[in-house]
Amino acid sequence: MKKAILTIAALAILTIANANAQRGHYPSKSSAPTPQVENHRLDNAIENFQINKLDNIVGLTHKQEHELKK
Repeated sequence: MKKAILTIAALAILTIANANAQRGHYPSKSSAPTPQVENHRLDNAIENFQINKLDNIVGLTHKQEHELKK
């Protein structure tokens, strides 16, 4: 009897945890949209910074960097 109760409790806990993990994110309608960057130089600087950061981690070739910029 103890094994049956323990099994049911474990199954219930695992099922509830799985159901909570599957919930989607629904942003509220009142949240403000993300601002767009109007300064293209700043946008390019941010993009170059991110590519350089990735290059330091992974070690990209010049051709791969060029493909990322496209």
